[in-house]
Amino acid sequence: MTGSVSSSLGNDTYTLTYNPSYDQPITVASIVGTYSGTLGTADAIVNAVVSITSSGVLSGTFSNCSLAGTVTPRGSVAVFDLLIATQGDACTFGGKIQHSGLVAYDSSAKRIFILAPNPGRNNAVMFVGIKS
Repeated sequence: MTGSVSSSLGNDTYTLTYNPSYDQPITVASIVGTYSGTLGTADAIVNAVVSITSSGVLSGTFSNCSLAGTVTPRGSVAVFDLLIATQGDACTFGGKIQHSGLVAYDSSAKRIFILAPNPGRNNAVMFVGIKS
């Protein structure tokens, strides 16, 4: 599929290609490790480190916040369900707030993608990181 996007910032085109590996189940073992990358929210973009254990426990730190939660394989497809909480009194999110979302992993690039909107859907945790 191809398309284009236009905005006041300019024009761009894109091409989307189906990846059949999405239809294969994935295990937590395939994403165990520590990832360094960029975390974004509606309020900030910062460097962050996220770790995932063999039992699916996710932890991370960024600015004045921390993340804690779990990742669980989503059935027969190559993504994970995610439940995390942001924590920290000085955190952009204002303390402990639950987020639920998805985790995807690009094994060829050793890159993880995390997207977890907050309950009000007016902010989110977005992270892209490379396995160290």
